[in-house]
Amino acid sequence: MGLFDSLFGKKDDKVKYFRNLKNAFGLVEIEGLKSVSDSRILEIYDQSKEAFVSVANSRQERISESQINGLARDLLMAEVNGNYEMMFEQMKSQSASGGINMIFFKGRTY
Repeated sequence: MGLFDSLFGKKDDKVKYFRNLKNAFGLVEIEGLKSVSDSRILEIYDQSKEAFVSVANSRQERISESQINGLARDLLMAEVNGNYEMMFEQMKSQSASGGINMIFFKGRTY
């Protein structure tokens, strides 16, 4: 266990987090996630974190871990539905042009 694992969570914790994520009704949040491998879940999480932290930094904005998790969740849903690449590009474009908070304005706008 690394020094920062207890503070920032191990990679396996992110897989468990997304696989066990429930909605307000206690139902599985991401239906069909069983078809996505653990390594792909981590890859999508890492890509989204890297991309959106980079956009936030370039615009001198902040992005929280909760926001990153929400964006990664949306991208995992897109992966299950077969449109991950398109969704990821739209989200990056929207956040780069309007800022990180713009992708949360009045719900998901990408």
